Amino acid sequence: IQVYNNDSSTTLYIGGSDVTTSNGIPVPPQSFSTIIDAGKTMILYGVVSTGSINVRVLEISDESSGR
Repeated sequence: IQVYNNDSSTTLYIGGSDVTTSNGIPVPPQSFSTIIDAGKTMILYGVVSTGSINVRVLEISDESSGR
């Protein structure tokens, strides 16, 4: 999974279900996250400090390997 923060001014923070702006992985405005090998059961969450933003998510899977 790779996440793109399409906002022009707000940082996105990604992580698990307990993600906050203090413990999440920051994705600055107009930039991509690192690539995350999420597996079949991982759920990715995102938060911002206030309001909402536009985010793009890309997920690629190799069905034959079960990933």
